[in-house]
Amino acid sequence: MREEEKQMCDPLSALRIQNRIEKEGLVVKEGRLRGGVKLWGVALLLGMLMSLGCATTEEVKIERARHGNLLRVGDVSERDFNEDGESDHWVIREGDRVVREERDLNFDGLVDVYMYYDETGVLAEEEMDLDVDGKIDVVSYYKGGKLNKKQLSIGFEGKLTVMKYYDVDGALSRVERDENDDGRVDTWEYYQDNKKIRTGRDLDKDGSPDVFDEVEE
Repeated sequence: MREEEKQMCDPLSALRIQNRIEKEGLVVKEGRLRGGVKLWGVALLLGMLMSLGCATTEEVKIERARHGNLLRVGDVSERDFNEDGESDHWVIREGDRVVREERDLNFDGLVDVYMYYDETGVLAEEEMDLDVDGKIDVVSYYKGGKLNKKQLSIGFEGKLTVMKYYDVDGALSRVERDENDDGRVDTWEYYQDNKKIRTGRDLDKDGSPDVFDEVEE
């Protein structure tokens, strides 16, 4: 790798590239996307760094609003449901298949709901900004069209610290919490017939519960 390429791979250089892209308005900011704009910034940045063979210490995240790397590209159709002259519903297709829908529920020009579809056209994932502050508060995951798990931000702070799991009948089966906000689960709640029956806690921070407390009826 040439010396100038090494300089490009330097984290500070990469940051300067990203800042330039954001300055030009090409990157989704805080999970919010303004209507009618095709966003190429993230792809441009990643493409430049990967073409140079740059190593990265962070896993490349799937394109999602909550990751700030979502692009609205390809075959995009728009609708204006409240007829105010501004788009509030976007459908993104790849060929004949719908891959994503975006909806502006309160008609402020910013997306509040992102719906992602699998290869069969079934809803696979949904992101929602409940308090319209630009941060994703709920992520719902679907399996076979049924709710499988749901990730939540407590207090609308944008940090998804709670994960709820559901059985095949849609009943709550387990809740995992990151109580100390260190990025790791430290509390487990187990449910039966939609009632909490046991709680587990990770005391030694090894990622698994050490102490269980039974819930008395």
